[in-house]
Amino acid sequence: MYLVLVVAFLILGFFIVTYAAGYTIDFKNRQVSKTGLINLTVRTPDTMVYLNKKFVGNGNMVLRSLEPGDFTVEIKKDGFHDWSKTINLHEQEAVSLSNIVLFLKDPIIEQYDPKLTEKTLSDMANFDAITVSGGEIFQNNYFLTRLSTDVYGASWYPDRKQIIFSSDGFLRVIDLDGSNMVELFKKDSRSYVTFASSGKYVIFENNGQTFRAQIR
Repeated sequence: MYLVLVVAFLILGFFIVTYAAGYTIDFKNRQVSKTGLINLTVRTPDTMVYLNKKFVGNGNMVLRSLEPGDFTVEIKKDGFHDWSKTINLHEQEAVSLSNIVLFLKDPIIEQYDPKLTEKTLSDMANFDAITVSGGEIFQNNYFLTRLSTDVYGASWYPDRKQIIFSSDGFLRVIDLDGSNMVELFKKDSRSYVTFASSGKYVIFENNGQTFRAQIR
């Protein structure tokens, strides 16, 4: 009995050490494979996380012991636009997806005082290294995305993980890799916008009036 317990303890220890070192055991093919991980940091509270359509938990987490391959991470919350990213994970690779923000489907918009002019908004906007050519957006001369309509007032979202801009009568926001483009709300003006409360609110001008919208 004692010998059986010792053997069981050694086998269990082997699996624990193997898992902790970033390996997984494929019993079917009788081989040990190196794995990777995905680290998620979500700024929006009470979100649901899905990996390849399977629910895996809520909010911030580390997805460990993932065999190399393609993974789609989805972040969801009722009343918010979904966020997703597809990753090609390699052996012993650690991918960090940080400062993930979900935006409201129905922003709360109200008139704002004091009134801000287009020039004032332009002076307040941060568009460092962002350029626009027609419907194309560039960052440091690196092509990000192309729209079928012209882009105006492209500038940084406060965390510099997204770019916000006007196009086709709407204010939109997009990730730097060109994914997760969200249509926030209708905005006819082409002027820049500014932010309050670290991006919780966006302040904008439309038809000569100034508004504040809660977008997350």
